[in-house]
Amino acid sequence: KVGIYSSQSLRIARLESERRVLKESEERYRLIVEGTQEIIATFDNSGTITSLNIAFERLTGLKCEDWVGKSFVPLIDPNDLSVVLSHFGESARLNSTQLSRTQITTRKPDTTGLRPNS
Repeated sequence: KVGIYSSQSLRIARLESERRVLKESEERYRLIVEGTQEIIATFDNSGTITSLNIAFERLTGLKCEDWVGKSFVPLIDPNDLSVVLSHFGESARLNSTQLSRTQITTRKPDTTGLRPNS
């Protein structure tokens, strides 16, 4: 029983250490995502927004909670929409991630390079 207990204690200690390292890594990632001045968004394969960082609110004047779970299409500037949809379709087809930059609509005056909603 002593050998089993010792083995279990070592296993528990290793798992605790791995959990602590993972938590620290997640915290560093969160700080990077939340601290950036750029909007970071993720989407599912149908174009539904799955996450937005706080820069979305700062730059657009829109609430993240109002957009998560909705399509990204209404946010895209009409002049960029066909290109964005093409890139998005290709990413979904290949099941890959592509970084891209586009103009989006916003409620705030154009002080950030974003185009205001009419």
